[in-house]
Amino acid sequence: MGGQDAWGTALGLSRAGVSKTLGKLEKRDFITRTPNPADRRAALITIAKAGAKAIGDHFPRQLAIEVDLLAGLGADRERVLEALELLVTAMEGRADRG
Repeated sequence: MGGQDAWGTALGLSRAGVSKTLGKLEKRDFITRTPNPADRRAALITIAKAGAKAIGDHFPRQLAIEVDLLAGLGADRERVLEALELLVTAMEGRADRG
């Protein structure tokens, strides 16, 4: 994905919201921000070692929780997944209209 505006649109955050979130991640040493040599107004965001570790620690647990939740839906599983796909499509369309 592109720059801060694109991230904000995709996440439903304002430019200030994206900047505040990046600041919190940087303070926890999850990311680093370095000046973009091609555009001094922009920064390049890199996942730091602590950020990669946090993703590695939390992602498998989150995935297991989601698998467990979906398995618990039984016969309704396909209907729920179809509804979620419709929701994603609607949200993407809304984001595209910005």
